[in-house]
Amino acid sequence: MKTEKATFGAGCFWGVEETFRNLKGVVSTAVGYAGGTKDNPTYEDVCTDKTGHAEVVEVEFDPSQIAYNDLLDVFWSNHNPTTLNRQGPDVGTQYRSVIFYHSPEQKSAAETSREEIDKSGRFRQPVVTQVEPAPRFWRAEEYHQRYLEKTVARDLPWELIRITFGDERCVPTDDPQSNFRMAQELLFVPAAIPEKSVARMRGEIDPQIAAREYEDNLDVLAAQRSETIYRHDLILLGLGNDGHTASLFPNTAGLEDKKRKVIANFVPKLNSWRLTFTFPLINDARQICFLVNAAKNAGLIERVLQGDPEFPASRVRATAGDVTWILGQSS
Repeated sequence: MKTEKATFGAGCFWGVEETFRNLKGVVSTAVGYAGGTKDNPTYEDVCTDKTGHAEVVEVEFDPSQIAYNDLLDVFWSNHNPTTLNRQGPDVGTQYRSVIFYHSPEQKSAAETSREEIDKSGRFRQPVVTQVEPAPRFWRAEEYHQRYLEKTVARDLPWELIRITFGDERCVPTDDPQSNFRMAQELLFVPAAIPEKSVARMRGEIDPQIAAREYEDNLDVLAAQRSETIYRHDLILLGLGNDGHTASLFPNTAGLEDKKRKVIANFVPKLNSWRLTFTFPLINDARQICFLVNAAKNAGLIERVLQGDPEFPASRVRATAGDVTWILGQSS
């Protein structure tokens, strides 16, 4: 069997490897670092964002079973190639979108594919993916190899767990901006979570209908538990640079909604609708946890914690539970 290699950078390499590893025709995968200036870098070196390396996945594949163009299709479908040096919450040149080609044929295919994707209208912003000759590949530490397979809790009783979404963008599930898509790729599929355990917001339909539908579903669950409002055991929240949380943005109508639990909230600065939990539903959770990365402005966090009304996140106050903040630590 004659195999070939392909190398892709598409953000954090854990999820990227899991995606490619499960493709028919892929013989093996390895995660590592490429495109930087330091020999044999460690994960800690790369995380400083000073070595110039990208987190990449090296894919060994059998071209008689899967074509290089098929790998390119998977690459485009599993990350956002329009964000420069960023994928989701991960920021830095190590998370850049890049294709490292191993032959003139791969270079031609990658450049053609990139041009076609850019012109297709699939993404609202220009594609910034780099296409470069494959440099030396430095294999990452062993604990990073097949990381999700080793660490995701596959043995949890998922049939007893229900996962809901606190907010969603009004896009189809195959859109790079879809929260469901990100969760599907990084958690639901690697952890083999059954579909019936996940209650997704239907961002692809009319926002008002989608919000009412989701609220009705939560009301049914509440009735089954003899609750007047569905009380989540845990709600995880983030914090935007403008102080928003869920999709409750500053100066939007959703901030003042005291009756609904799930709404369609129009965000003028984004010129788009978002589906989101409201504060009555959020604040009634048994546990609320903010997950905030190290790059977040410390002054913003301080003002939110002090209850500054300018920032929506300051309105998160558990009525019968606890609010916990987990802050990332700078390297």
